[in-house]
Amino acid sequence: MTLTEREIFQQYPALGKTYQYLLKKSDEIRKFFQKRKDKSLTFIGCGSSYFQCRSAEISARQRLMIPANSIAAAECDQELYLAAVGGEGGIKRGEFTGGGGKNESKG
Repeated sequence: MTLTEREIFQQYPALGKTYQYLLKKSDEIRKFFQKRKDKSLTFIGCGSSYFQCRSAEISARQRLMIPANSIAAAECDQELYLAAVGGEGGIKRGEFTGGGGKNESKG
């Protein structure tokens, strides 16, 4: 089996783990966004994670009732990135830890 085939077959179990994680953390995530009162959200991803960003974009619009967008990281330049997240009040890298005091972001 090639690396690509292995990765494809691992998607379903990975999505299941992600779903369980989000269910477990849903109250914490909800409180985080309620506290912030952001005016908009921008999600940045590459490859398959970009499609997760698209889902998060739609969910943010429907559930948080705020403008949201997603950017493919391969198309993201510094000016676009800074405009999306670098403004005053924007979430800074590592600000949302997901609990346990550890930074769970990979950026």
